[in-house]
Amino acid sequence: MISLIDAMQPGFDHTLLDLETDSNLYRLMAKAEHVIAGWDCYGQPMVIGEQAWYNDLHKLVDTIKKTLNTRYGCND
Repeated sequence: MISLIDAMQPGFDHTLLDLETDSNLYRLMAKAEHVIAGWDCYGQPMVIGEQAWYNDLHKLVDTIKKTLNTRYGCND
């Protein structure tokens, strides 16, 4: 199972997501969305490094959604 920390490392190969089970992908997506929601609730300005990580979390969630949609032939 890919951890959120592993998935957020620079140079992470997102094609590895194709090898994960659906439940692991949903778990990873839920963790990423939880972190995003926490930052959104905090409402304080972010430093450049935090903003980049926040944007990467959104990209990870989008990539997971695309992976699941492709797996089941959905066009979202």
